[in-house]
Amino acid sequence: MTIFISLVIIVLLIYMCIKKKRFIIYGILMLIPFLVKDVSAIYKDYICGLMVYIIPIEICIFVKRKKYKNRLNKYKETEYAKETNYNFDEIENDLGKSGEFKIYEQLEKIGDYKKFIFNAYIPKEHNETSEVDLIMIHETGIYVFESKNFKGYIYGSENQKQWYQTLARGRDGIEKNSFYNPIKQNLGHIHHLKKYLSDYSGLELRFFSIIVFSNYADFINIDIKDKRNIVIHVGETFNTINGLISKGKRCLNKSQIDLLYYRLLSVSKASEYLKEKHIDEIKNKQ
Repeated sequence: MTIFISLVIIVLLIYMCIKKKRFIIYGILMLIPFLVKDVSAIYKDYICGLMVYIIPIEICIFVKRKKYKNRLNKYKETEYAKETNYNFDEIENDLGKSGEFKIYEQLEKIGDYKKFIFNAYIPKEHNETSEVDLIMIHETGIYVFESKNFKGYIYGSENQKQWYQTLARGRDGIEKNSFYNPIKQNLGHIHHLKKYLSDYSGLELRFFSIIVFSNYADFINIDIKDKRNIVIHVGETFNTINGLISKGKRCLNKSQIDLLYYRLLSVSKASEYLKEKHIDEIKNKQ
């Protein structure tokens, strides 16, 4: 009899969870001992024992959902969400978008007047494009970010073509991946940005290249001699950029920042066709 009751309870719980009405079945289960006189003591003990497990689980679920809702509401109010139209689940589950958003969160704390451009597809030769992850236009210049939301050991120098990522996989297992030198990649972005903004030669445009890795990346033998090539962890973004700003010359006013912003905004709302075309261009070059 106890086994049968257990099966019935499990089936009801699964059904109610699917229908998101599990609290109804909780209430029914708890009321049965008081409404039905012939319910055995075993059943009462079973229900009490079940509730000892269910209540803490429900508390954890409630707290987790509350935190998720708070993060969701906060995300919806960000400039990143409004400009990209990415939903919150994409940010939570997509490695690339998550990395970009974490950089934005750091930069958003900077109090000066600034504008952000996300995922800009800058036109270049042969009808191709150069995708820039994130651009911050500030009074001190144009900060160009390349997001590498990687973990593991990272090896490379500013001059070599390929960098390497090493990951531990199980006992004594190692996975090694290569990727194009992000310093060269971002300098390429800046090269095409300068060409695209050549109509604004009257403005004093200063460009900064910043490569941002995950906080879980360990830099091993990263050989960089040119201090203009900045490679950091995402948690260092705020302090690094603040340091550059504090030492930098104010070369752009608000109207000039807005002028550059609207110029670049026109290439940030890329169609799905253009995005796929850009991905195909990269694959063909590998």
